[in-house]
Amino acid sequence: MVWISAGTLALGLALALSYPVIYGGDTIIRIVNLPRIRISYQLPLLQILLRGALVVCNRPFAVWFLMAGVAAAGATGLYALAHEIAGRRAALAAAVLYGTHPFILYYSRVPYQEPLLAALVFWGFYFLFRAHTPARLAAASAALGLASLTRYEGWLASALAAVYFVSGRRAAPKSLAWAALLFGWAPALWIVWNRGLAPAGTFLLEPGLGLARLYRPYFIMKSAVWWSQSGFTVLALAGLATAVADGRWRRDRRLWMALGFLALYLGLLVFSAHGIAPDPVRLVTEREAYVLIGFLALSGGLGAVALGSRIEGEMPRLGRVVACGAFLLVTGHGLARGVARIAAENLDPELRTDYDVGRFLAAREANALVLARPLPRAGIEYYLRKAEASGGAAGRRRAEEILAGIETAGFDYQRVVVYSFLGKARVVSGDSLRGLDRAALERFLRERRIAYAVVFSDFTPCDEHDRALLALVAAGRSPHVEVRHGSKGARIYTVGGS
Repeated sequence: MVWISAGTLALGLALALSYPVIYGGDTIIRIVNLPRIRISYQLPLLQILLRGALVVCNRPFAVWFLMAGVAAAGATGLYALAHEIAGRRAALAAAVLYGTHPFILYYSRVPYQEPLLAALVFWGFYFLFRAHTPARLAAASAALGLASLTRYEGWLASALAAVYFVSGRRAAPKSLAWAALLFGWAPALWIVWNRGLAPAGTFLLEPGLGLARLYRPYFIMKSAVWWSQSGFTVLALAGLATAVADGRWRRDRRLWMALGFLALYLGLLVFSAHGIAPDPVRLVTEREAYVLIGFLALSGGLGAVALGSRIEGEMPRLGRVVACGAFLLVTGHGLARGVARIAAENLDPELRTDYDVGRFLAAREANALVLARPLPRAGIEYYLRKAEASGGAAGRRRAEEILAGIETAGFDYQRVVVYSFLGKARVVSGDSLRGLDRAALERFLRERRIAYAVVFSDFTPCDEHDRALLALVAAGRSPHVEVRHGSKGARIYTVGGS
């Protein structure tokens, strides 16, 4: 297990050092809004960990190390869980399949919640299945409680853990009370804190059941298969076939627990209020496939052992070499696909331009003003309409208050703040200066010692404020530096009198 943890951690750090751009939308929102912990309806654990990591070291390495550690916790948790269910060889194969899967590599590199959820669910189930002592039962309670403070899907794991706990005992009031205490403390704490499932002005579930929403579970299963190399899929299917053929699925409560969790996990996607473009009714984020792929890797480990044993039986002398070689080809292909996807993301023109601007400012530790395209107003209005539909006029007002408390400037600005690690006090958005006349703008630039102004190529002045600000920093001047990648560019001007 130590080697799995060390190898996954080393791989995560090597990828971060080779491909340092932090990609994704939610990931940037999380970092740019620090030290804020509560962001809309999102559960707080990952935000707490990010804040703690950046308090210790306010540099990109803190984020990289944290997420590499989370990935290592996921791989070792899956190893422990698979070892408990299927034995050491299957556990080792499952952990390697998981750690080299392109989807896992891609999404565990940056601060998404799903890798943390998967790690905590794996460890929670492991301790639950070995809960022969109070210490292990407490560990299961802690892990699944923390999963319930990471994503709402953790609540499903906790609910099933309570059922599993009670089913192994007499359904007396005492057992029910212990189950509620051990596995309900985190959801109860969150509900009491927010006086509901989520903070006022946010929304989680959408009532009703339209046929179009039934596409969502299929979409997530399809995404898991699309991201998986064919060899991985074959091994996962072989593992399922093995469990069915030897009758294990009938007698092993642990397998029913895992299957029940996945069934609820996928089924409740139908009621999620957070669909995504271009079709929010039929689609949800593909990141929902993360935990599913973890359990498919467990099945793949079982399949790898079953197929390997068969090959060794057919080829007594070379069977082990052939089986190991085939397994290495499958995992090597997955690793190569994952690295290629991360590399492609790091070459995205928008991300690369923002990253180079951020590192330019970081190298000079300079205060800067950023003029960038704002967030599309349609997206904000869509969020407000959903809040109003969920909570009426009061819900809309509360949603407006929530938006006022978090960063809603354009993503170019947000990414520059994150990539520079200078903070919003030193890297200022032009949108934050609305309402100031020209004299006030000049005074602001002087008093805040703004050294550079960054004007992105797709920034278009839309009112007198934008035109006045652009004239102050760029009119009649040549840029100090121009950064360009493909169709995306940014001109960096020195600000006079700084």
